[in-house]
Amino acid sequence: MISSLENKIYSFTSPNDKKATFDSFLEHLKINEPWDAILDLSSTKPENSFSLIQELEDHQQSVDRLLVIVVDKKYRSDYSSHLTVVPTEKEAIDYILFEQMQRDLGL
Repeated sequence: MISSLENKIYSFTSPNDKKATFDSFLEHLKINEPWDAILDLSSTKPENSFSLIQELEDHQQSVDRLLVIVVDKKYRSDYSSHLTVVPTEKEAIDYILFEQMQRDLGL
């Protein structure tokens, strides 16, 4: 499910069919104005989703926007250290807001 949050942030919660839903989220990101994004995987295991996540990350980097991934703490070490991974959606929003302020200031 894709939600639009304040401050130009998309939030995406992944259901069980990751491939189809990641593809629809990526398509949504590509056809709309560039916004920062939260990928909430807190209720799923990281099984076979790393290439899909990398594709989302690559797109967000190409449009100079963030991808922040929410995962359960027990799976955090399963993700690459170059990805931004946090344990809650609140922390993801706070991280993005901080980065947006820096972007607006030209830092």
